[in-house]
Amino acid sequence: MLGIFQKCLAVRSTETEAFSLIAALASRSPPGALAPFLPTVLQLLLMRFQAQASNGRFAGLLVQAICHLAAVLGPKAVVDGGLEAVQAGMFTMLLTQVFGRGLEAKPPAGAEAKAAMIGMARILCESDTVKTSPPAFTALLGFLVGVMDPATAGKGAAAADDDDEGAGEEVATGDAFSRLHFTGGDGDEDYFPEVPDGPAAACAALAALAAASPGVVGPRAAALPPAQAASLAAHCTRAGVALS
Repeated sequence: MLGIFQKCLAVRSTETEAFSLIAALASRSPPGALAPFLPTVLQLLLMRFQAQASNGRFAGLLVQAICHLAAVLGPKAVVDGGLEAVQAGMFTMLLTQVFGRGLEAKPPAGAEAKAAMIGMARILCESDTVKTSPPAFTALLGFLVGVMDPATAGKGAAAADDDDEGAGEEVATGDAFSRLHFTGGDGDEDYFPEVPDGPAAACAALAALAAASPGVVGPRAAALPPAQAASLAAHCTRAGVALS
């Protein structure tokens, strides 16, 4: 299955299926089954991104994959022991250079948005890389609020998605990949049915962190742009929690 993931990822016409496959493998495999292969998966994603860094659509897929993997496998495996193991400062670089334009080019919606919220909240609350860096924490918190309330999302310099990119690449066929039709599903599978309300779950996680570590969440939330700070406060009120 990971071999099929790699082949799909290598070709523009099937890269979306590669991301769908890795999300399904992470969510449906037995606990720990994907862990030994996670460093290789992350390296393949980063190498493919480097090869088409101007592709805003791929940046969005990469951001969604990082969030989904963090939601399922945990930030310590994906961020602290994964991306940071590939290169020190890797997650901060992605946060400052990729997250904004990726989320703008491919805004998550529906079940994808819920997965992104769960993953971002877990990274904020569990990743030592992020918790120990106020700028990184505030930046990721802003992206979380932007997914919760798209009207507040900042307008970054999202790279245009070149529809002709990869036109010279060979289309994957035959043994490499063949899309299965009539298999059911709407393409937006909810891998977290136990979480009925993504924003409420994210707010509850932040509130638990605020209670356990006073001074971590409140001041950093106050540094958000006014519209995002107000939106976060409103979501917390609706969820019945407080960040201070």
